[in-house]
Amino acid sequence: LALLVARVFTRRDGLSQGIGASLDLVVSGAFEAGLLQPADALRAAARQSRTPGQSARGWALVRGLLLAAPVLIVLTALLTLADLAFNQAVLDVLRAFGLDDLALLTVRGIFAALAAWAALGLLTLALRPRSAPAAATTPQASIGGWRFLGFTEAGVVLGSVNALFLAFGAVQAHYLFGGVANITALGYTYADYARRGFGELVLVALIVLALGLALQATTRRVGRPAILGFRALILLLVLQTGVLLASAFTRMQLYEEAYGFTQLRVSVQVFMIWLAVLLVLYGLMVAIDRPHLIALGGLVSALGFIATLDVINLDGLIARENIARDIVQSSNAIDVPRRYDGDLDYVYVLSLSDDAVPALVALLEHPEADVRNAAEVELSVRYQSLAGLHDKHGWWGWNWGRQAAILALALHGGLDDPSRP
Repeated sequence: LALLVARVFTRRDGLSQGIGASLDLVVSGAFEAGLLQPADALRAAARQSRTPGQSARGWALVRGLLLAAPVLIVLTALLTLADLAFNQAVLDVLRAFGLDDLALLTVRGIFAALAAWAALGLLTLALRPRSAPAAATTPQASIGGWRFLGFTEAGVVLGSVNALFLAFGAVQAHYLFGGVANITALGYTYADYARRGFGELVLVALIVLALGLALQATTRRVGRPAILGFRALILLLVLQTGVLLASAFTRMQLYEEAYGFTQLRVSVQVFMIWLAVLLVLYGLMVAIDRPHLIALGGLVSALGFIATLDVINLDGLIARENIARDIVQSSNAIDVPRRYDGDLDYVYVLSLSDDAVPALVALLEHPEADVRNAAEVELSVRYQSLAGLHDKHGWWGWNWGRQAAILALALHGGLDDPSRP
């Protein structure tokens, strides 16, 4: 009915149409009022806000706050998932302002935004005759190509995210970097901190990188103060994102200390290192004003990540670290604190690829008989399989991992006989 009434203002014969024609007016009006007219009205408001004076600066500030709000909501949600202490701090602040029911507030905010958009579209549709020339045809919006944001809007977004990261860093400095005693200060267990956070923090770092690139491509920077101010805010954001990555890396180390090494955990650690390298490269490109080189930095970081996994021998590293720690803690459990749950998961370790075999032979000297017997059976089967592959494929099936595994097992003669004493 609202759409039909809005159409009456633009078509005098709106009420004299039949049912089919009225429905057509409603459907076309829904498209215009829902998409075209609100966007046109907002563009007109943006053009008016470019007039000099206090009004233009106020509109720029409002636009910056509107742009910063969804970014802050997403980043705050991820950071609260990543850190229990920060989550509690955010809840305390929201509770103090009576805003602790985020789910309800989010639903109300979305409904209010949709209702405001629909109202703007209906009013614009009703008050602007269709025959009137469209004011949006001027080339005013193409100023600076894709750079349609002013420094004020970008400054509000970057300043808000920097403030959020500063608050998160303050919590992290006390509870995470201060040691295990501070982790349990609010009643959280060591396992609570070891299990969570690193994935969310890595995602935050990726979002920040994308945000910086987007703002660089869309922000007009006219004058030396705007250029230097924008550059300083981006560099500060990169620096604080590096602190977030350091927190994520520390959490992963805590997780590995508690529960051992796996392929996923070590791969995530290597990924964090090369993401930090990419952030450093991005910071340098911002400093020299060459943001287009970020594609080259991304290529270097991606190749470095893959090459690092090859060089460190991922499975060999996992087997070596897990076995060495377990042997030390099994033979000297009094002097070495055992902070991880349960014993060595030797079933997982023995399932690793041939790259891990040179490290797996250490299980033949394990203090526990069950582990030694399982290792003897598995390595005997592995030795027979490797020898069969070598005889079957010849030199064209050769690779260094299999050759190192065969040499390591050959040094332990008789492994091909699982029944040896």
